Amino acid sequence: MNTQVVEEKEKNIYIEILKVLIKLIFKAFKFGLYVVLQLLKLLIQVVEGIFNLTDYKPFKSVSDSIESKRDAQIKDYIDRNTKLHATTRHTYTFVRSETFAQNYNIVTERIDQVASLDLRLNNELAKDTIKRLDIILLEAEKQSLKDGYKYAKETKYKLSDDEVYSNFIENKIMRGE
Repeated sequence: MNTQVVEEKEKNIYIEILKVLIKLIFKAFKFGLYVVLQLLKLLIQVVEGIFNLTDYKPFKSVSDSIESKRDAQIKDYIDRNTKLHATTRHTYTFVRSETFAQNYNIVTERIDQVASLDLRLNNELAKDTIKRLDIILLEAEKQSLKDGYKYAKETKYKLSDDEVYSNFIENKIMRGE
């Protein structure tokens, strides 16, 4: 019996040694693989630096031509499958107030000056320009509210019906408004 216990202890010791060896082999393999991969990365970086491959795009012309063909196909599809009224554009002339017109002209002159001379707005001019833009927005909102009220009144408040809106716009264009 004693010999059997001793043999079993020896087996357990051999198993433990085997487990430790397997773990060491896996760790060594993992470390070796890490070193190899790092060396490959370094080699790739050196080759890219030597041959200046950072901006090299050999398939750019191919991808550009594919993209342009795809864009043309999309445009053709849109042209074929879009209803005429969906792509028609109208220019509306809104009656603007005198305050709107004055501030709009001042702001556009300032922007043109800044853009043409590559200048920067100082703090006072910037605040004044922002104030004038606020006035322009307020005047535009007033006008849009008036037009919205007029639309609602003329269509008897059928605001959610798209056909009513299309008829309203059509009538407005026909009247020359």
